[in-house]
Amino acid sequence: MTAGTSPPVTVAMVGLAHPHAGMWLETLDALNEVRGVVLCDPDAGLRADAVARWGKTVAAVPGLAAALAHPGVTHALVAVPTAANPEVLTQVIDAGVHVLTEKPGARSALAFAPVQAALAHRPVSFAVAYINRLHPAILRMRDLFRAGAIGRLLTAEVRVVTTQPRFRDPAHWLFQREIAGGGIVSWLGCHWLDAVRFVTVLWDHLCAFSLRLQRHAFFLTRCIRVTHEPIM
Repeated sequence: MTAGTSPPVTVAMVGLAHPHAGMWLETLDALNEVRGVVLCDPDAGLRADAVARWGKTVAAVPGLAAALAHPGVTHALVAVPTAANPEVLTQVIDAGVHVLTEKPGARSALAFAPVQAALAHRPVSFAVAYINRLHPAILRMRDLFRAGAIGRLLTAEVRVVTTQPRFRDPAHWLFQREIAGGGIVSWLGCHWLDAVRFVTVLWDHLCAFSLRLQRHAFFLTRCIRVTHEPIM
């Protein structure tokens, strides 16, 4: 959205406990395109803290239905634990509200299927927060690939290095398989898997290798076999 081309919108911020919630609220607060924010979280303390901090707050509610029913809400930014995400997303979509959701969106492709079905039934603008797609280097790589400068791509390899596990808090739900679906791969590695997909092509095979180096430290590498034509 470009300032001056559309009227300001009201956004429902769904989830205040997510590690990125503060970042998203700071962004919404800075955007001229956003008129107001409806805070949605069952934790009264988190709601009170956010109301005190963010000046664009127009309401703070504990439940999703109340947030979606608030007058003027046309967009939602969803940042809830991954296992809960598909149910929240389908409710937002069914309400006809446009969505930006935290990545990866679901614990698995199977868990994400109801979201795809909801979008087919009621199309709204929908995006997952793979923000690296807008990085100048990624966009440049995409341009070079599509111009033929890289040549025919047969495989792609992605490596993600993140040190100091104590800064990542291995006890957090982000690293609990039953909630997040995976560890650092689904939390940070997904950005680079998406970047390969965005820059180049679809793939038909993905394999990964891991080696435990310490209690909470792993080395992982992923190989992607490409068989499809580039998406132009």
